[in-house]
Amino acid sequence: MKQLLLFPILFFCFVPDLQAAPRNTTRVKGSVIDKTASTPLEFSTVSLTDTTGKTIAVNTSDEKGSFSLADVPAGNYTLKVSFVGY
Repeated sequence: MKQLLLFPILFFCFVPDLQAAPRNTTRVKGSVIDKTASTPLEFSTVSLTDTTGKTIAVNTSDEKGSFSLADVPAGNYTLKVSFVGY
């Protein structure tokens, strides 16, 4: 009897909300490069903050200095890059 009740509960937990409005988001991507040496700054931390100072997205650049921040809502942001020892 317990197995019969478990299936409907799991089914309803995984049904997506079809009434939800589509999200208006974008992807921010780029590269972090040393201006003087023109070399990539690998594994630097890249973050986006909104006008209130709330962090929206954080990622680390790869070995080529490339980064990508996904699902960024429309708005105005500050892009901050930090690199330990730089």
